[in-house]
Amino acid sequence: MKTKRIHAIESYINENQAASIDELSDYFNVSINTIRRDITVLADMNKVKKGFTVV
Repeated sequence: MKTKRIHAIESYINENQAASIDELSDYFNVSINTIRRDITVLADMNKVKKGFTVV
């Protein structure tokens, strides 16, 4: 389930060009900490860039 969500987050960000942690948390109905962990995984894979928004 985690891998599926991470790929879904990557797709969401690619489609929307950027997203906030709050936006992703609401959209995927998971905690902010969960989104932060998932974004860290994506950033480590060089799939997204972290900042004030995720791009």
